[in-house]
Amino acid sequence: MKALTQEHLAIFRRHMVDVIGIHAELTSEEIGKSELDERVLTVMREVPRHLFVPAPVAAAAYEDTPLPIGFNKTISQPFMVALMTDLLDPQPDDRVLEVGTGLGYQTAILARLVAQICSVEIVEEFVESAQNRLKHVGIENVSIRVAMVRAGGLSTRRSTRLSWQRPRRKCRRRSSPSSRPAGGW
Repeated sequence: MKALTQEHLAIFRRHMVDVIGIHAELTSEEIGKSELDERVLTVMREVPRHLFVPAPVAAAAYEDTPLPIGFNKTISQPFMVALMTDLLDPQPDDRVLEVGTGLGYQTAILARLVAQICSVEIVEEFVESAQNRLKHVGIENVSIRVAMVRAGGLSTRRSTRLSWQRPRRKCRRRSSPSSRPAGGW
């Protein structure tokens, strides 16, 4: 059999987005709307998912299923990536803290929609691979750090700016999608 061309892969991406649209319509009562943000769908059509999975599973990259990426981790199902991104409602001037970079697919989707992403990953082997994959597709507004998990929280090895500790009180839910916290990270 011949190798897939860029044209073939673009068709598979369009088909993947069509399937995402069907899922959104079928789950409209649960998610509260019948279609996802067109900005999210456009980015899903553009980002080459097959470059964010290990070569042995690249042929299945555009199926609507999670795929193994190593270390007992998976890349999320395309519909879940689209839904999570849509629910986040990313805006062009937003800065996003992502926990769990994996091989960088969700990062790539978000990076095309926001100003900056700072991501932390606990699997050290994923970090360099994700950075290389993101660079390969021209994404430069992402900073990835290796994180260590300790009792009581998560901290990065290379940066003290990024740290997480168990909150002393419960976080408040945003009152509306338009309310955004002021300031930086």
